[in-house]
Amino acid sequence: MTSKEIYLAMDTVSDDVLLGIYQGSRPLYATTVSTPRALLGELGDFMSLALNGEMAPRSSVEKICVAVGPGSFTGSRIGVASAKSLALALNVKVVCFDHQEALMHRIIYASHGRAASSSIRDEKWLVIVSNAKRGQAHLLFCEVSKFGPDLLLSQSLTQDIAEVVVKINSLGPSVYIVGDLASQITAQLEHRQTVVIGSREMGKLDPDAFGKYLVDLMGLKAWVTAQDVSVRYSREYEPKSKIVKISPLSSA
Repeated sequence: MTSKEIYLAMDTVSDDVLLGIYQGSRPLYATTVSTPRALLGELGDFMSLALNGEMAPRSSVEKICVAVGPGSFTGSRIGVASAKSLALALNVKVVCFDHQEALMHRIIYASHGRAASSSIRDEKWLVIVSNAKRGQAHLLFCEVSKFGPDLLLSQSLTQDIAEVVVKINSLGPSVYIVGDLASQITAQLEHRQTVVIGSREMGKLDPDAFGKYLVDLMGLKAWVTAQDVSVRYSREYEPKSKIVKISPLSSA
């Protein structure tokens, strides 16, 4: 990716939606939406900006980036449908990504240069858990010291909450945990005294960190045609294996 390439980004799968127009890692336009009723209006404005060339010429848009899960099925469908429409209208490819992976990148990015009370300090493991309903949770975790580009194209696991507790227990002490189920799951952990629960703010995507994540993802050339984009819903998830079908490495 060159510094002048423009791409459009949408993450609509969580309660905190992020819409942005980026030049490289720099947001030319970014808005967050925390009210479901405001989503369609903001998304309409975002698509108008993109198609009318108000923030950047249409011809300069290289890719559409969209979160395909895990999270709200309705929100995921809205984002995927919008991404496909934009990709077809602009004749560009789509980069699909996992919402929790983008959040993982944001949290580790924020651990540098921010107050220790709001970010990872000496914790060995970063764990992200969110409610998948029906007694299940979406889970993504990584060893902080090993975080890097090789971990991109991760995919969240979706498991029964009891299985998630067992998995996190197996990591041992020194865990930093974020997500809407963080407190509930921490209360069931064997090493809960050593667990640090991240703030609500750390569970939101940040426009600047989001841009850096998407540039890293673009470097892997993980894009597909609009016709190949689909929602990944909780009970369809499998560990890591399906990512090749969603985002095959391609230079096409």
